[in-house]
Amino acid sequence: MSAYGYSIRFPPKDSGFGLQVFDEGGVLIADAATPFVRVIDVVQGAYFGGTGYESSGATMPGENLQSRSYPVHTAIAACYPAHYTFDTGGASGLSGETTMSGIAVNNIPGGGSIVTWGFHTYAGGRGSHYIGFREASQYSFLVLDMTGLI
Repeated sequence: MSAYGYSIRFPPKDSGFGLQVFDEGGVLIADAATPFVRVIDVVQGAYFGGTGYESSGATMPGENLQSRSYPVHTAIAACYPAHYTFDTGGASGLSGETTMSGIAVNNIPGGGSIVTWGFHTYAGGRGSHYIGFREASQYSFLVLDMTGLI
């Protein structure tokens, strides 16, 4: 068998078949028999709608836990978490706050996974009102199919 007039030096793996792509010099550049990561979902949203500076003291959103199930093992990438940092200086009894989108992946033995995310307070107390740019409440991340890799 030949490709571009060159003999194939890389036999297909495992099952004995698979798509292999070679460049004009006969160098293997892609092998579909080799597991690779692929994007299966893009998750994005915002805890506050709209854009611009929120100075009216809108109610601080709760944790707002959300989750999605997938039939394959997954990982996440390209995370852009919602973020809010607040320091009261101790005047209100709160030591400060760092709130971000927390994202967790639970891969289930035997296949499948659940990805969960929410607006989680990591330090200090959660204030009752939000003052800041609404864009800071936006989040996004990619969900990757890790079949054959984990």
